[in-house]
Amino acid sequence: MNWTEFKDLAYKMGLSVDEGVHKELCVYHGFLLDWSERVRLISRGDRTRIWERHFVDSLLGYSHLPDKGSVLDLGSGGGLPGLPLAMLRKDLRFTLLEPARMKSLFLKHVVSEVGLDHIQVVQERAERFGNQDFDVVLARGVAPLETLWELSVSLLAPGASLVAYKGPDDPPSIHEAGVVISTTHLVLNPATNRERALMIATRARST
Repeated sequence: MNWTEFKDLAYKMGLSVDEGVHKELCVYHGFLLDWSERVRLISRGDRTRIWERHFVDSLLGYSHLPDKGSVLDLGSGGGLPGLPLAMLRKDLRFTLLEPARMKSLFLKHVVSEVGLDHIQVVQERAERFGNQDFDVVLARGVAPLETLWELSVSLLAPGASLVAYKGPDDPPSIHEAGVVISTTHLVLNPATNRERALMIATRARST
């Protein structure tokens, strides 16, 4: 996807991007294709549609990032949605949490080669990561919402939110004290014309 096409899609999402972000995504795109020959990062059928189905889709959660502070990408895998969002928000601190060794090595390679000093990669399972105080936890295609909340609640600061990327027909199904369910936000991916559901679960301030 060239710079003009990407800029036009970003505009449709209400985002202002500079050409430097596009260049970073191009480098990341190349690494995804290269490493996917050895590590399962992107399915073979999606390798010609990475921009549309993965990069643009990841950016749909931009408006749910905090004004300041720290963001965790839970089960980051190939770095989605964390890396594209981090390229736009270099004022935030991002952590990419990924238990698989080779995927973690891939993420560290991208962060180092692109020069993204505001991102750290942690190879660990969420259950063993310990209590944290992230302002937002992101999760895309990791697990059912109920499971995501169980993994996220100890990682969120009081009043902070889990942003789960789900299908438009996935039901919000958290039934637990100490959680505030916001509305499910249906957003349109302008590159695919498909809806994405962003489900927001917020940790109550008193817990």
